[in-house]
Amino acid sequence: MVLLWPLVVAWPLPLVLREALLCAPDQEAATHVWGHWAAWVQGRPLRLDGTLMAWPTGIELVLIDPLAALVAGPALLLDGPALGYNLLVWTGLVLAGLTGLALARRLGTPPVPTALLAATCPTLVANTADGMTEGFLVALVVLQAVLLLDLRDRPGPGRLLAAGLAAGATAWAGPYNAVWAGILDLGILVWALGRHRAAVPWLAGALALGGAVMGPVAVTIFTARAESLPGGAARAGLPAVVENPAIFRGGVRTGADLSDPFLPGLLTGGVADPSHTAYLGLGVLLLAGWAAWRQPRLRPWLAGALGFALLSFGPWLYLGGRALRVGGAPLAGPAGLLMLALPPLARLSRWYRAGAVASLLLAPVAAAGLARLARPRLRGLVLVGLLADLLLLAPLAWPLHTSRPPPAWPLEGPGAVLELPPVTTGQPPPGAWRDVGALAQVQHGRPVGGAFMGLGV
Repeated sequence: MVLLWPLVVAWPLPLVLREALLCAPDQEAATHVWGHWAAWVQGRPLRLDGTLMAWPTGIELVLIDPLAALVAGPALLLDGPALGYNLLVWTGLVLAGLTGLALARRLGTPPVPTALLAATCPTLVANTADGMTEGFLVALVVLQAVLLLDLRDRPGPGRLLAAGLAAGATAWAGPYNAVWAGILDLGILVWALGRHRAAVPWLAGALALGGAVMGPVAVTIFTARAESLPGGAARAGLPAVVENPAIFRGGVRTGADLSDPFLPGLLTGGVADPSHTAYLGLGVLLLAGWAAWRQPRLRPWLAGALGFALLSFGPWLYLGGRALRVGGAPLAGPAGLLMLALPPLARLSRWYRAGAVASLLLAPVAAAGLARLARPRLRGLVLVGLLADLLLLAPLAWPLHTSRPPPAWPLEGPGAVLELPPVTTGQPPPGAWRDVGALAQVQHGRPVGGAFMGLGV
């Protein structure tokens, strides 16, 4: 079930496994596929400093999700970009389902519904379209929190090692994941200070180990990443207010609209294509709220989910695509206040990704509500309705976007390739690939004179 349901969630994955990438071509998939390929070609997990790009002088880049490259890289080398990318999509959804099983074990909720709801995470499903692979393994964030809670309840060296390594792995899957894990783990530690003081040294040891594992990624990103790229110092700070009522459901780059986590797209309109929604599912929310009202032990999980939903609104609060204002000034969201209070967080821009953590935390609470329904047939019908809501009513495209890579260039003999123009920026024509040179290089393997993402040559 955990292996097969993601094939439905990522449909038409089985039909295009080796032929087309599950992404929109005008987004960022090409550059992320290139990064995973380059890491294997150069044998460097973090710093991609060679002459593959901008030949002959070369440029230095930082790979922000080496763990994703570990999954996708071998398939990229053996078969090409489609299989590597699609395998990573499937892996992320399987990991979400496995995290659902871990949550079900932790909370005593029905395992199958919990896993199905966790693997049907709208923010994760929508993430495939934009191709930003650092969000594909987001389920690690919640999985490491479960391991940390297991350590809190039953301390021991083995559990400390597992929790610490899992916490550290979140950074290797992408910096946003490390931030989300830090927020969750801080909450667990504060709770333990009040109610589980004997476990605090064990938790502190696991988090120290996690910090050590994260260290190389953090140091590399802060010291070697180009300042002009997303997450760089040149882009830090509160972004400008951008109002777009035409595509406010998953169309604001920094965060989610106030309506986005809660309402199906059919009720609001304004759905972007591709979308990066933070939708949680109206049915899931109602069922989870009822379950938490009846079972107080579930309330911290519901509170955590709602907390991450608040973070998903981003630096500014929007409703219907227009900024909320007080006295003419835009109203900052919780993420905006965090960016002001903690300057390192001012480098983050895509706060809507917190919706994936909210969705995963919500899955076992909703499954607990499902278990309280009296009749098995009713439980089955409600579960089907919840899954249909998450896939069909969420403001995202399903079946997913598919894009065939450009054909491999028939090059003969050694040598670098000169591309004109050497750097492309902005949106390509409809249906065309953004940064097509990077995707072509994955297939022909030659050094190129150009670059991507506006980097100089």
